[in-house]
Amino acid sequence: MVDGVESIPLCDPSDGHASHAVGRGSPHVAALSEFIAGPENALVTELFSLLRNGAASVPPTIILFGAPSVGKTSLARALVSRLANRDGVQAAKFLTSKAFAREFVEALDLQDIDAWRRRLAETSVLGIDDVDAMAGNHATQEELARLLDLRRDHGRPMVLTSRLHPLSLEKLSPRLRSRLASALSVDVALPGGVARRVLVERLATNSGVPLSSAKQQSLAERRNASCEDLADAIARKHSTPVVAGDVSLHEPAARRATPEQHVAAIARRTARLFGVRTAELRGSSRRRSVARARSVAIYVARQSTDATLANIGDYFGGRDHSTVLYACRQVARRMNEDPQTRRAVQRLRVELAI
Repeated sequence: MVDGVESIPLCDPSDGHASHAVGRGSPHVAALSEFIAGPENALVTELFSLLRNGAASVPPTIILFGAPSVGKTSLARALVSRLANRDGVQAAKFLTSKAFAREFVEALDLQDIDAWRRRLAETSVLGIDDVDAMAGNHATQEELARLLDLRRDHGRPMVLTSRLHPLSLEKLSPRLRSRLASALSVDVALPGGVARRVLVERLATNSGVPLSSAKQQSLAERRNASCEDLADAIARKHSTPVVAGDVSLHEPAARRATPEQHVAAIARRTARLFGVRTAELRGSSRRRSVARARSVAIYVARQSTDATLANIGDYFGGRDHSTVLYACRQVARRMNEDPQTRRAVQRLRVELAI
């Protein structure tokens, strides 16, 4: 391993709580079962080092925060796994904030709230992803604050993730924000230059994609690129050109593989550009930021791929063809009126080479 860069395993074959791999977005590039941490993620390295060495002094509540696609969810799952293995327990659970809210509502409806609270409080290690997504749901926020208090009092570990530092989560209730602020906050950053070089080499090697030193260097120089971004870029390098006569014509990036893969690549890139999650674009969220990003992704997919209206609608949460057409018309209109929307579409086309 390069000096200043650490490899943090995310998937351990002996681990019953194995985490998800990173860089899994590209259909052509093998996922990494490790998180490559450079100097910019020294705190992440230190935290896992403490657990690897069996340290018992790790704070009971940990929150990983960072931009979308930095790998914090994979790291959080790995942390839950390490904590469970350290304590020799099997009762570990990892939930999204949406799942937590859904379980809470179901427990209320079934008049099972006390038993549900007890189960979560007594789970040996618990993880909850995207706590910032609870903004606007006061009851769920209060329930999480109650759970944090219970688990802290019993010394049971809890791992959470958020896009922002707890003190910046202004849309959460003061009570929940104060509980989160008392946790160990670890900033998960995008890979720096040295880490990107290692990532490019690993991704290319794992996938059998031949890249010259110059191409590897070019990819590694992409600032603000996540592991997923680099995997997508390598996939584009790996695509086979279409030959017409004696002239080699490379297809646009969004016209390779299957229509579903085309749309998925556009969705991931759009989610990153707008600072939302791909899962939100595919879900039912009507938050303005998510809805606008979803509409742009639908528009770009319709304009730049061979995917049918049904393909696009199915990918984005099973929406029908009329909804897809409406989104396209809305974005086309906004592009004439709103420079920000126009720039977003143009940037996506440039980044996706379409």
